[in-house]
Amino acid sequence: MILKPNVSIAFKGNNGKYVMLNTSLFQFSQCVYVFDVVKKAEIDGGVLDISIICPICGDNHKYNFSYRKLINKGVSIGGCEKFGTPVLYIGNENKIQDKISKYNNFHRDIYGFLSSDS
Repeated sequence: MILKPNVSIAFKGNNGKYVMLNTSLFQFSQCVYVFDVVKKAEIDGGVLDISIICPICGDNHKYNFSYRKLINKGVSIGGCEKFGTPVLYIGNENKIQDKISKYNNFHRDIYGFLSSDS
């Protein structure tokens, strides 16, 4: 089996919006320079280790993702341990983009409903 060395990852920022990065596994550790919430991004033995400061609750959360499972699953989700809300997506670029679009559309509709003059 030939493994593709690319991975996409999206983190929820402190502003509540997701920001996505397409990167190679060889540059995965650069996530700490791209995303404010990421404190650690390393690969150890085929496992992606990620530590973040949660933009929802402010606590530190740690996630471990097997690269092989990411390939088979397509996308994995890491959530806030207190509230269960997704704070990161990792895996296939198209699947992540779809999840982010659904999230943004949902929140845009709610904001429009709450701010309407009816």
